Amino acid sequence: TALARVLRNHQTVQYLDLTSNGIEGRGLVAVAEMMDLNTSILHLKLWGNTFSEEACAKFHALKGRLERLLTVDFDMYTVDEKAQVLLKTDTE
Repeated sequence: TALARVLRNHQTVQYLDLTSNGIEGRGLVAVAEMMDLNTSILHLKLWGNTFSEEACAKFHALKGRLERLLTVDFDMYTVDEKAQVLLKTDTE
């Protein structure tokens, strides 16, 4: 969450790769909230972390923002009205 706080206002970082960093629910929620404010990030990799239901919902709410990125390593979908994520197979 400290990294997410720093990146909220840091508008020069373009590539954020946090793949398999042991980040869980609250940390991923903080990353999603940061992505809502940070417009410089163009590449986001988060797969291999533990997406909680709340984190899935936060990223699902950012779908428009994430669609503008050049690289995202996960897709969002909904099952029984619950947001879910899955690994995207066509990333760099």
